[in-house]
Amino acid sequence: MEKEDIKYLLLNFTKGQEIEERKVELIMKLYYQRRENLQNYKETKKRLTQLIIEGNFPNSREWNKIAQKEGLYSSTSIQYIENLNWKQIETKIIREIKDILAS
Repeated sequence: MEKEDIKYLLLNFTKGQEIEERKVELIMKLYYQRRENLQNYKETKKRLTQLIIEGNFPNSREWNKIAQKEGLYSSTSIQYIENLNWKQIETKIIREIKDILAS
């Protein structure tokens, strides 16, 4: 989304005017853009979980190759999102699996 579009939304959406077609389009674009990013994150976590269950959790370099082939987030992106290093991500996913199995 471009800066001028965001500025337009902020300045015009709250003025109490009827919602114009352009405003709706911009809001929908933002909404679906965020949903798409979330879906890609979920797919990435799902694939990492699958690899742990299979006993084949890759190192970050191996993961980057898998991620590139399958259109998933790179190890750097996941580490940034989770605010954890690669080993901590593995530990977190294992803990999540154990919590699910314990319920």
